[in-house]
Amino acid sequence: IQTVGWRSVFLLIVPIGLAVLLWAPRAIPESRDAQGRRVDLPGQLFGGLLLAALAVAVIVHRLMLPALGVALLAALLFVRVERRAGTGAMIPLPLLRNARLAAVNGVAAAMTFGMYGVLFLLPLSWLRGGVLDATGAGLALLPMSLAFVALSHRSGPWSTRFGTHRLMVGGMALIGAGIAVLALSQAGQSLWLAEAGLVLTGVGMALNTGPVLATAVAAVEPARAGTASAMINTARMVGATLGVGVLGSVFAVSSSVGVGFAAAMAIGAAVVFAGALLAVSTGA
Repeated sequence: IQTVGWRSVFLLIVPIGLAVLLWAPRAIPESRDAQGRRVDLPGQLFGGLLLAALAVAVIVHRLMLPALGVALLAALLFVRVERRAGTGAMIPLPLLRNARLAAVNGVAAAMTFGMYGVLFLLPLSWLRGGVLDATGAGLALLPMSLAFVALSHRSGPWSTRFGTHRLMVGGMALIGAGIAVLALSQAGQSLWLAEAGLVLTGVGMALNTGPVLATAVAAVEPARAGTASAMINTARMVGATLGVGVLGSVFAVSSSVGVGFAAAMAIGAAVVFAGALLAVSTGA
């Protein structure tokens, strides 16, 4: 970042994405609808337009109202074309009416709303406050990633022992607690509080990520497992986009870095705790 700018970070995704694209067909078993599928171009068009308009609405403030109008229109058209497509729809309407699947998508979105708000605002606060430079900020975020990597492989055995539902609810509660601790860290100036919050968040993610996907897949018939999984990934990206946009806006309009960061983290924690309550409704 210090050498070639922050935009260069996104170039790292290109070779990784290409490698996964080549690897996935060989490593991931097919989950195919017995009736066969076709590409749902209208659904992709209006679904993509809906997500793009929401992103613009929360990031570009002067375009918020027209972007929300476009998002509403795209949503209505999306439902219409998916209804017409029937079983060939990108997201068949019975899946949209599946209460358990809808709830777990909300959980996934709430998780990334808070988490990506942290990943965006905490380094920014460190840099603006002169607490750490870009390299130091990157290294200081490692505890969250390390906690996730160290524990995520245990989510399967723990789900068997304690139940997928309990693990998902507990994971969301830990993520919310971690973000709440960050809100008390004085915009990251109290490094020990910030690191404690990051560790809690990483542990919560490790507990939550697998059970969320497992619950979504279990909520549908096997032929729709791929669609349910894709819906979870989309919900995560929507949550991330809204989290960065909404919490970033709160941060930007506040009177100081400290006030803005604390307010943004408080909102992020509240959304994640709401996701924990939503997780309770998923049963298991």
